[in-house]
Amino acid sequence: MNQNILNNEFGNLRAISIKRDDFVCLCSCGLKILVNQEMLTDEIVNHCSCNKKYNGMHKKKIGLRFGMLTIKNIFLNDKKLLCMVQCDCGDKKILSFFKVVQKQIAKHCGCRAKQELLESSKENKKRLNAIHIVQSMSWS
Repeated sequence: MNQNILNNEFGNLRAISIKRDDFVCLCSCGLKILVNQEMLTDEIVNHCSCNKKYNGMHKKKIGLRFGMLTIKNIFLNDKKLLCMVQCDCGDKKILSFFKVVQKQIAKHCGCRAKQELLESSKENKKRLNAIHIVQSMSWS
């Protein structure tokens, strides 16, 4: 078995590890499949069949909510499965289907992170003002 194949891409598949006599491959849509070396290197198998399943299985996710995101559309772009989502704040974004649906890493469009950053900076200003007041009182 050729170890040099690891981390190489074959169509939509990337060989990520070895299990018995096969390679565990990660498809660009986010699914993992087992493929033998010959089928992989000859690119007989170069996707998980997401191109075939795409219209059926993935389209069923339209309208579902994941965190603050609602899936509005799903499409294949280059080798990636993407989804158009609308956040509760009203913003629309195009994100990786894998991050939204399978890993559920993306839970908002970024608005929440901006809000948390804004709130933390306001809180930090209040703390700095309080420290400044205490310091000015202790010097007098």
